[in-house]
Amino acid sequence: MNMNLFKDYLRIPSISAQKEHVGDMRRAADFLKKLFVENDFGAEIVETGGHPVVFAEKRIDAEAPTLLFYGHYDVQPVDPIALWQSDPFEPDIRNGKIYARGASDNKGSHLSMLLGLFRSRPKFNLKCVIEGEEEIGSVHFESFLKANRERLACDLVVLSDTGCISEEQIVITTGLRGLLTFEVELTGPTRDLHSGVYGGAVDNPIRALTALCASLHTDDSRVDVEGFYDGIIPPSKAEVDVALSLDCSQLQHDAGRALLPFPQSAIRFSPTLEFNGICGGYTGEGSKTIIPQKASVKISCRLVPGQDAVQVFSKVQKALVEHCPKTMTLRVFNFQGGNPYFLNTADLPVQLQSLLRKTEGLLTAFGKKPLYLREGGSIGIVSAFRNVLGVSSLMVGLSLPQDNLHAPNESFSLKIFEKAADFYRAFVEED
Repeated sequence: MNMNLFKDYLRIPSISAQKEHVGDMRRAADFLKKLFVENDFGAEIVETGGHPVVFAEKRIDAEAPTLLFYGHYDVQPVDPIALWQSDPFEPDIRNGKIYARGASDNKGSHLSMLLGLFRSRPKFNLKCVIEGEEEIGSVHFESFLKANRERLACDLVVLSDTGCISEEQIVITTGLRGLLTFEVELTGPTRDLHSGVYGGAVDNPIRALTALCASLHTDDSRVDVEGFYDGIIPPSKAEVDVALSLDCSQLQHDAGRALLPFPQSAIRFSPTLEFNGICGGYTGEGSKTIIPQKASVKISCRLVPGQDAVQVFSKVQKALVEHCPKTMTLRVFNFQGGNPYFLNTADLPVQLQSLLRKTEGLLTAFGKKPLYLREGGSIGIVSAFRNVLGVSSLMVGLSLPQDNLHAPNESFSLKIFEKAADFYRAFVEED
């Protein structure tokens, strides 16, 4: 396994959310293009209006099926930097894992896939798309798909941007929650006011905002918005049984006392409404006794099959308007939304059913038979592939629960890295 190549890739701080890393984003795209060309793929960097997409292909036979492999070269910011045990962009190997930002999400996952393809003698036509905006919502990706619909035509999309149970038990992900995000701002007085001169006579936007947030849930943390749960397609008994059988020790470790009942079932089958950040007034050192002019909160909702992002946003917005006190001016803005995805394996064409059975057999080589599970995360591009290209996605999860995705000390199992490359080589070679 070319560990130096992996390290060189991880050293590129390709943080799509931060303007100071625009040059690093281009470096990552150039790195990938060079890698494809060196391994006999035709490759180009496609401009999108944002960070570019790297497209590559290898044609085998006009009559053969075509597989499209997806990944993303952008990574999350590293904050809080003080919690990292090593430099996030200087890869460090410890106890069979490599630590760096992007090690698992998604550089290690898709690099192992590419290395497998490079070593193979494929029986499929291969196309690869590695984008640079997944961590900021794939802002330009659907437009890229629409503009390149014909050249991206394929029979199946394959990606590894989801999770697994252990190094021995990989997961074939059958569903993803959708995601919508937006911000809420309350404005009260015309400016910040002295809390001694005006306290008791003026409503406080922070108090009003926290009360407004509290109105969106019941005491047992269920979302209390009219119609929020309408239309949800319930999981099968088999899906629930598998979810309930899963170990919750990592969830318990991460959540501590905050863990709610039946967490595995909740993550995989239930929608949510979460407060991701709240801001208002003075938050610097010491005290500043004011009634702030404004307070704001960032909100996200994870959606499950049967829900629609636009419709759910409309219902939540209505609830916010109804519960907003008359002393405040409400602004709801920065809406972005993506719908959930569900793969009913029974509905796949015969050819893809066969490929799925082959996949299951190959993944058993990790140690155990893979599980079919829905996942709590969201990958908006999966729905875009279905909507624009009309194809399903095979999601092979490679990230472990303890890999710290989006957090300090992100890591990736070297055992999974090596076995995944072997899997992908066999996946495109064997009958």
